[in-house]
Amino acid sequence: MKHRYLVLVASGLVTVLASLCEDACTKGLESYTFGKCKGNALCVDDENYSESYVLCLGHCLNTEQVKSWQAFVSKCHTKACSSSFGVAYSHALNASIEADTLTDKTATASVIQISHPMFTAQYEYQRAKANNIRNSQFFGGALVLYWVILITIASVSRLKTQILDKELRPQGRLMIAVKKHLLLPALFGYRHADAIRFHGIPIAVMPLRWQALSVLGFLTLNVVFLSAQFSMSSSAAPAMDVRTQTATFVAKRASIMAIMLTMPLLQFAGRNSILVTVTGWSNDTFKLFHRWIARTMVFNATVHSIAVTVYLTRLGGWEKYHATVPGLSFNIFGVVALVAGGLILFQALHYFQTYWYETFLTIHIIFVIVFVIAARIHIASYSVICYLYIGIALWAVDRLWRVARVLYGNFSGRAEIHANADATQIMVKPLVPFTYRPGQYAYLYVLRLNIWQSNPFSIAECRDNKFVFIAKRRKGVTARLHGLAIDSAFSARIWLEGPYGASFPLGRYQTVMLLAGGIGITPCISYALYLKQKRRDQRVTLIWTVRDKESINWIMTQLLTLSENPYLTVHVFVTAGHPDKLEDDKIEIDYLEDKFESVPDKRRTMFEMMPFETVSAADKRRTIFEMDLNDDSESFNAPVEDQESVYTSDDEQLGVPSNVQFHYYKPKIASVIRDMVNDDRGSLAIFSCGPVRMVDEARAAVVKNVDDNCGKRIDYFEDAFS
Repeated sequence: MKHRYLVLVASGLVTVLASLCEDACTKGLESYTFGKCKGNALCVDDENYSESYVLCLGHCLNTEQVKSWQAFVSKCHTKACSSSFGVAYSHALNASIEADTLTDKTATASVIQISHPMFTAQYEYQRAKANNIRNSQFFGGALVLYWVILITIASVSRLKTQILDKELRPQGRLMIAVKKHLLLPALFGYRHADAIRFHGIPIAVMPLRWQALSVLGFLTLNVVFLSAQFSMSSSAAPAMDVRTQTATFVAKRASIMAIMLTMPLLQFAGRNSILVTVTGWSNDTFKLFHRWIARTMVFNATVHSIAVTVYLTRLGGWEKYHATVPGLSFNIFGVVALVAGGLILFQALHYFQTYWYETFLTIHIIFVIVFVIAARIHIASYSVICYLYIGIALWAVDRLWRVARVLYGNFSGRAEIHANADATQIMVKPLVPFTYRPGQYAYLYVLRLNIWQSNPFSIAECRDNKFVFIAKRRKGVTARLHGLAIDSAFSARIWLEGPYGASFPLGRYQTVMLLAGGIGITPCISYALYLKQKRRDQRVTLIWTVRDKESINWIMTQLLTLSENPYLTVHVFVTAGHPDKLEDDKIEIDYLEDKFESVPDKRRTMFEMMPFETVSAADKRRTIFEMDLNDDSESFNAPVEDQESVYTSDDEQLGVPSNVQFHYYKPKIASVIRDMVNDDRGSLAIFSCGPVRMVDEARAAVVKNVDDNCGKRIDYFEDAFS
């Protein structure tokens, strides 16, 4: 057995060396013209070329000669190729002339014998080229492996937390420090979900610190790999000088690494990616990584183009460049792929995605198709094309699986649609029930409006095998659905794709705080219903900030169900204020200020009075969560607070359960979270979903207080929308 392995290794080594020998001879004869064809693989049926090739193989080792000759004979049909290597070599040697004696390489009618120094130079160049290709594939694989390692770490951590750990133990100082300084905070400041703006224009989203470090590590590796471990050969100088070798090797390295990145690039772009479930990362996280991989791909492609330009100009000046690039179709398609990649990066800017998402998505898909087709033609003759095929296959599997899920579960499914205040309740019953976990979302195709467009909605609950969605009336599909259902409920064919998204293990914590803003109540309600079903002694506090009291009708059915949970408390903060207490001009706050000052600072709780200033009537109905996105101000004034209004006869008329308490002011999120953290109970989970400024404020408050309670486990989860 041992000898068999040695034979296999030796055979593989001979094959590699034979390939170098073939490449050296092919390259050495490339500059000569035999009859009507120039010296390359297309001249295998020319007698003079065949015999010149035989003479070149004479410079190789005996084992290389045999392998190379067999490979050449398989595609050659001349008289020389019908003979053995020895016979063909002897005949060619007698009829040959020295290549160094030729003054005109373009009119060759003889058998050419390449000198041994020239062959050696070509051989060393081909060896260096092969080493560079091997290193390039290794480095490209290392970049892919980098993401595999990050995904593995996240998956193992999630598996340990959710499955292997039977109980959530207090965390040590190191883990708390990691959370406070690495996992939870934004890279700079407190903004993460809320976009960074330049003169009111959204230009980017600040990543979390761990996300930024992950991207930085990837970019650093890419730059290092682009410039490391080149195997230039000074012995190849007669064939190609070291600088020209460097240019062609950099071009090859950059192209291989760029193509290999299509695998994680397209995998991270998939809506149906299983990676969301196994890692617990949000779709926004995968989109962030997807964008930076795409930028790195285009950067590498640009380096490839520049290096090719340097290589061609060093070989023959700009005349060589103009004769080569426009003259070969595969080069033209390389330019097309590069231009398409640049256009993809431009139209994927945050501004276009924010205001023209549907248009962005359509153009994005078109440019991606152009890029893939052009890249495929450009690298059709290279082995690296297999990596492009793998990336396309990953994307195709995602698309086909999505189509299969939609058709399998929705072929005859219908939905019931009800208008409720300024929201719409959609109840979809798929033909085949899906497994649903709290906090997940699904895409809905409203066939009556647009069969090609789907919109994501959080799932409020699954009742009688029906998925319940609550969509606030905005623009587009939600406005049209609400308009159709405003007079009376109706039934329509709506296809459901999903559920998608990770579900957080809130049921394992002793205390759970659910923070919701506006329609962000939907995933919070799904978690609250799930925690009720677990029937354990777990304190759950649901805090919902909403503009109008009538919005309670969105979730009235779910609140009635939750009223059976004695450990659940619901606090609804109506930020537009109580209608009986609003004045037209300004808010008189003298009495409230006196009342506030009577409460010792250290004893204030999250439901006690918050300081505020006089505001105009126009500002009364604007909240921190509903301000226009172009407003540059960082803080906003709250409407009138109604400390006494908790449960009234009006609530009874609305059918509000007794465990729902109303407050007519804006809660101070930082104080709310501080009070929950300071509670003496055990582990605490804080989940927030709502407008971006709310979840950013919640995240900042958790970061500030996560290390304030002697190792008590505090975990933060969020689902932001803009």
